[in-house]
Amino acid sequence: MIREIWLVEKLRGICLLHRSYSSLQTNPDLLSSFLSGLYAFSEVELSKYGLKEETEIKGIESIDMSGFRWVYVDMKGILYIVAADREDNVDILRKQVKVIRQNFLHHFGYKDEKSFSENWNGNISQFEGEFEDILDELVQNWEQVDNVSLIIAQKMDLVEIYQQFYLALGRILKFIPSEQTLAKLKYKMFNVKNEKISKKLKNVEYHSKTGWDITAIDLININIQELQNNLNILLEEFVLTLKQLAGTKVVHRLSRKFVFPIILKTYSRLKDLKIDENILKIFLT
Repeated sequence: MIREIWLVEKLRGICLLHRSYSSLQTNPDLLSSFLSGLYAFSEVELSKYGLKEETEIKGIESIDMSGFRWVYVDMKGILYIVAADREDNVDILRKQVKVIRQNFLHHFGYKDEKSFSENWNGNISQFEGEFEDILDELVQNWEQVDNVSLIIAQKMDLVEIYQQFYLALGRILKFIPSEQTLAKLKYKMFNVKNEKISKKLKNVEYHSKTGWDITAIDLININIQELQNNLNILLEEFVLTLKQLAGTKVVHRLSRKFVFPIILKTYSRLKDLKIDENILKIFLT
């Protein structure tokens, strides 16, 4: 997410506009001078080694410092600079900076940065007010998109992790020769699906010889906590019923072979998703 926005008049390092969405405490004029000076220094250094001509890069494009990822877009007169979270993608940030540029030029009636340089009267107060509201709306929209993307990714991670455990339990089913036991297990799982989990998981399927398949879940229309709770119910009921029908010792023995390696391999992910305690409780009790 973008945390700071700077528009700096390149030649003199004048801060045209600064918008902050973080707790960074600084003097905008001093920092704009530093940022433009850093960029100017990088231009000189790149020119020494002929890199400007070879790569068409004018100065530094991005740098990580002070806990942020700083991205520069140099448009011959104005430096457009944003500071964002370090894990943010530089290419996406550069595209967002270019949207900021387009809005700036359009809002103030400049054809391009050359037009700005030729017509700007030195008054920076004109860049305050309404255009700041436009920036706020842009950043808010981008944040919402980022949040949605993050949540979807977390949901996909949950489904992928739980599906690994369901597949491992499906391998255990192959060691249960009794068709009657498998039929009882299937009947119980159908009851669990119909009575204990949300209708939002209606696309999950249970197969007699392979167990649960949850890959068709609609991730859009269910929140992440509800998804986690329901996936845990399916897993817990599956293991509990399997112990009742096949015997706790048998399930524990086969779990050591098929399930425990998955727990060890994915343990850091289990902790990140905050499901490690639930998983351990299901398989260790």
